Amino acid sequence: MKKGKRRGVQRYQCRLCSANFSSKRRSKRQNHTLFQDYFYHRQTVAELALKYSHCERWVRQQISQYQPHIKIPVPRAVTLVMDATFFGKRKDKFGVLVAKDTQTAKIVAYTFIQTERCDGYTEMLKSLQVQGFVINTITIDGKSGLFQAFTGIPVQMCHFHQQAIMTRYLTRKPKIPAAIDLRRIVDTISHNQSQATILSHLWLIFSLMFNNTKTNLYKLSHGST
Repeated sequence: MKKGKRRGVQRYQCRLCSANFSSKRRSKRQNHTLFQDYFYHRQTVAELALKYSHCERWVRQQISQYQPHIKIPVPRAVTLVMDATFFGKRKDKFGVLVAKDTQTAKIVAYTFIQTERCDGYTEMLKSLQVQGFVINTITIDGKSGLFQAFTGIPVQMCHFHQQAIMTRYLTRKPKIPAAIDLRRIVDTISHNQSQATILSHLWLIFSLMFNNTKTNLYKLSHGST
């Protein structure tokens, strides 16, 4: 039966031997909640000490002793998004490479890296395949060499990087009519990939026909054959 609380933790008393004890599961839950408050909600040690009715030293001990639950991903068929991000400045050489399953929005693999290299991607992919994962497709950024690194697996550049590359050449407000049309097509990539692909092919055909017509007219006007 319940026997009051001590420092915010529920105490119990055995009906047979009258021994008092606290729930170990509750302590683990409290430790998890405390770490969440500290790390994600950005509460200070002083605020946590006041909230949990303990001293700041106890709070620091709880934070240092926290052991996150590590989930082992189950091998399955996955559609991956792979990308690397760095903390601080590039010269600090502290980054992480992540592979995420787009179907479940779960991280299936990660590794800490110093530089973003193609072999880091291929090694992670081989590790996943050895574990039993079946890679349906991979979405990556525009890093050179990655498209050739994944042989036998469909690879797509993410829409954000596609649009960023096109903006680099077209600008956000192009002036030439052909560039204006292509800018409109680029803006539809994230909404309808298949439609954007068809429109871009039609734009390319029209542009080639237009350029060939201009070239022929120029040759005729200048007497060239």
